[in-house]
Parts: sequence; structure tokens; C-alpha cells
Amino acid sequence: METLKKKKDFDSVFKEGKGCQGDLLFLKVARNQKGFNRIAFSVSQKIAKKAVSRNRMRRMMRQAMLDLSEDIEKGLDMVFVARTAFEKEKSQRVREEIKELLKKVGIYKDKTNKK
Repeated sequence: METLKKKKDFDSVFKEGKGCQGDLLFLKVARNQKGFNRIAFSVSQKIAKKAVSRNRMRRMMRQAMLDLSEDIEKGLDMVFVARTAFEKEKSQRVREEIKELLKKVGIYKDKTNKK
């Protein structure tokens, strides 16, 4: 799992990708020509004024993605944008929200529930 860093990559995800939103997060996903996923987490100062809070939120999202990464298709660029309700949430709720968004977009394949 790599980090999406360049502005042109962000722009292409927002221009070409498909998105969906939940109570806590907005997700935008686009295919890339690589064999691995690239991910970015965005938390605006409008959502959380203090850098400590914004970094905590990004760490929660990153950890949730690490936990779920084996069940996600490869070759994707993803941008997660925090929404206002996110700041007060616990990590378990964030993980569930990310899982639901990935399922909505159709890139999450839950291998643990198959027989």
C-alpha cells in the first residue's frame, strides 16, 4: 500500500474516479496502471482545528485500511476525505465505515465469510 502524493494524481482520481459517501467519510476511487494500491487521507482544518486531531484521524483511517487491505482489489487509487462527524468517532466505527464504503464502490471482497 503506497501513498498518493502528487497533485496530478489527486486531480485524476477526483476527475475520473467514482465516489460514495458515508456519515464519516467521502471516498473517491479510480483505477491506476500499477499492480498495487495508492491511498491518500485528507482531513481539512475545517473538520479539526488542531494538527494533533487531524493526525489522529489520519492514523485511524490508515490503520483501518491496513487491516482491510488483503480483501481489496489491486491497481486502485483511493482518496478518503473526512467529514464533520468524524472527529468524535472511535476507531472501530471508522473501520466499519471504511469497509462499507469499499463495499459500496465494489472493490472489497470479504474472504473471511466464505466457506
